[in-house]
Amino acid sequence: MAKNGKNLIKIVPAPRLIGIHPNPGPAGRRELTDEEKWKIVIRWKDDKKSMHAIAKELNVSRRVVQRLVQKYQQTHSVERRSGQGRKRKLNSATQRNMVKKAKSGKCAPAIMRSYNLNKESKTETISERTVHRALRSKGLKYMSVTQRETLTSTQIRNRLAYACERLNFNWKIVLFTDEKTFPLGAAEARAWQDPKDRKTRPKLVHPTKLHVWGGIGHYFKTKLYFFQQNLDGKLYREILKNRIPPYFSPDCPSEIRGDWVFLQDNDPKHKAKLTLEYLDEIAWDRIQDHPANSADLNIMEDAWSYLDQEVKKKRSSRSTS
Repeated sequence: MAKNGKNLIKIVPAPRLIGIHPNPGPAGRRELTDEEKWKIVIRWKDDKKSMHAIAKELNVSRRVVQRLVQKYQQTHSVERRSGQGRKRKLNSATQRNMVKKAKSGKCAPAIMRSYNLNKESKTETISERTVHRALRSKGLKYMSVTQRETLTSTQIRNRLAYACERLNFNWKIVLFTDEKTFPLGAAEARAWQDPKDRKTRPKLVHPTKLHVWGGIGHYFKTKLYFFQQNLDGKLYREILKNRIPPYFSPDCPSEIRGDWVFLQDNDPKHKAKLTLEYLDEIAWDRIQDHPANSADLNIMEDAWSYLDQEVKKKRSSRSTS
């Protein structure tokens, strides 16, 4: 095109290709699936195709096809051969040693530091994540430690004698009783919040608590008794007055209705003189040698455990709603 006596060349860009993506650059290596590996072998062995044709058909390099065919010729398999891949940092002996330290109570950071300090080579170290993987591979899980009551030798002997004496005892006629305390107003320690505008709440020095008394047995149960004041002998006798005798189920034999056995733990408030005198009137047949620190021998403790889980679920659902 001419303008003012000069020849100008007008460059018109080529039309954009539809469905063609820009060149992404050299393709990275990818791991072939087992299905793709066997497809390569079948194309080479059964279909008698050349490696170049197989590589073009499956969009892989010819060298990948060649290596896979060579592996199949040597092993008759497409699986990764043992010894290939990244060398493991930890041998079996080291893993067993880590498991031993973990079971003795050491945490993962402590195990990591002991390994990095005591190993012969100072050039290669392991991470805490490596320790986690090693312990999980041996079946260990990071869980809370279960607490248990510490029993003295005398208490152990008393528990054993108690159990042996009642091996053939009819526990279906026993009413198990106990108290449980639930904290009220407990809030989650963490919450979603703006770092520039942190949430605050008053610290509860003495949080409100709700105490519950109850009793259960094979054929009977009591209504729960709720109270917030501290339990003493007078209040305990008031609870017994309002909740004893228990309710009997329809299938309870008639002879048991007047011959049931009362069980309570050895809390001092339960053993007060006036309380024992009152129990002689309303529950004269009772187990009086229940051993100390034996919550596991009172099925009411199991009922409290289930109830506590349900209370925590309700509290969590309210805090997240």
